[in-house]
Amino acid sequence: SEVFRKSSLFDDLLILVNQARCLAVTLSIVISRGRQSVNFRTFHQRGHLVKSRLLYLPNKFSPEPSKPVHQVFECYRYATIIFNELVIHGVQEDLSPISALQLLTPRLLQAVIALNLEESLEDHAESLLWVFMIGGMTSLDLEARTSFLSPIRKTARFLHLETRVWQEVKEPLLRYLWVEEVLDRFLIKLWVEVQEEPDSEAVQGASVPGVMNLTVLDRPQCNANK
Repeated sequence: SEVFRKSSLFDDLLILVNQARCLAVTLSIVISRGRQSVNFRTFHQRGHLVKSRLLYLPNKFSPEPSKPVHQVFECYRYATIIFNELVIHGVQEDLSPISALQLLTPRLLQAVIALNLEESLEDHAESLLWVFMIGGMTSLDLEARTSFLSPIRKTARFLHLETRVWQEVKEPLLRYLWVEEVLDRFLIKLWVEVQEEPDSEAVQGASVPGVMNLTVLDRPQCNANK
């Protein structure tokens, strides 16, 4: 995002986001074309390296949680780690269980609860919509999932997307980390929930419950080269 480039805080994060994007593109090719030439051992090693570097970023930057730009940074960092986990495990036959999500999604929810949403939407609305969608998708526990629905609705209204069909809502999200075969069918269901259920202030003062495992994805089987 061009907005991220206005703050040096995001420089290293953007480098890691681009590395995660390269892994996502590789996975998308494998799933859609059935290519068997990818060295999945190297793929996993690179994915775990990106994850460890993302986890290290707070120690390097020591962000001040009261500043909106640091709050956005934390939200985007955790959502990127979650996405990276989905990609790392996406070469397998299913995503269930991914134990890391049981720790990471509540951390993302804590960052969302701390976020000054109204102040952050002006510069970061599209990226935050992607963040909230990732959180909602991986929070299959009803209480946790509901906690992401309110900020999704508010952000969609800010972007004038609240009455749009999924294909229109998805358009700005494609500028961020994306693997169609991994994300689309889960997020379609989430968007239906966003439009059907009444709005609430669930995020304000919400607790951080656990998350359930993702269900099995339909995809061609890929054999990893060892």
